[in-house]
Amino acid sequence: MKQTIIGGNSLPQIMKKLILLTVADSWHHFEKPIVEYEKRLQKELEIILLKPHKSGETETIRKQDTLDVIAQLEKYSDSYVVFCDVLGKTLGDTKDMSIWLNQKMQEHKSIIFVIGGAYGLDTALMKSHIDYTLSFTDWTLPHWLAVLMLIEQLYRVTNILGGGKYHHE
Repeated sequence: MKQTIIGGNSLPQIMKKLILLTVADSWHHFEKPIVEYEKRLQKELEIILLKPHKSGETETIRKQDTLDVIAQLEKYSDSYVVFCDVLGKTLGDTKDMSIWLNQKMQEHKSIIFVIGGAYGLDTALMKSHIDYTLSFTDWTLPHWLAVLMLIEQLYRVTNILGGGKYHHE
């Protein structure tokens, strides 16, 4: 497991910790923008990369990756777990997401966003470990793009919650 922790702290007191847990070797396709948002988010976000399994049938790989994710989630039993999946619910616009995230951060020590790898995760195994299933869109996205989209939205949301002006107002 490779773990990257980003530095700094500018969220209000109610914001405690955001964690992105994802299965990926790397995100070299989107490395520059992801690194830029990592800098902007500073200590507000911890990213945990789990190395994907590569041998076996697709279902076997998916199950092994899922078991690795669950093992990590068990270390954060007091966290609110958001599973990012095309079959989830959308949260509306960025302001709606900021209201939702603000509420969840008041209720929980941390929020963990889970994005599966190239083969996704086994939803049946994940079911008992998640609190909310979030969809960005009805489209199936490459996991690198999903990571970039989530990090960008977390940046916007934390900016709003930190007192910054929403750019569309």
